[in-house]
Amino acid sequence: MLKITELIAEIRKAEKLIEENAKYYHCKAEDVPNSFQFVCFLNHWESPFIALNELLKRIDTNQQLLKREEKKIRTKSGYKSRYKELRELFQKEVNNIK
Repeated sequence: MLKITELIAEIRKAEKLIEENAKYYHCKAEDVPNSFQFVCFLNHWESPFIALNELLKRIDTNQQLLKREEKKIRTKSGYKSRYKELRELFQKEVNNIK
């Protein structure tokens, strides 16, 4: 099981990737920056759409694991969830192409 600091670090990395790459939601894989292409390649994600959705899922999962870990060791990490904000950013990009 991941420790609290590791979970928070993973969540923050995913948040940053979403913030930087949400605008590529509707693009083809070859049209996104190389750094994001590399992330997609390493995770076997075939498109930015899949990558961004998987990152959101990973954030949600890690937040649930974080809550369990906090409860287990009876402490608060002080992490403030940005899932809703990121979901709205993603949704705004989706709506921009309609």
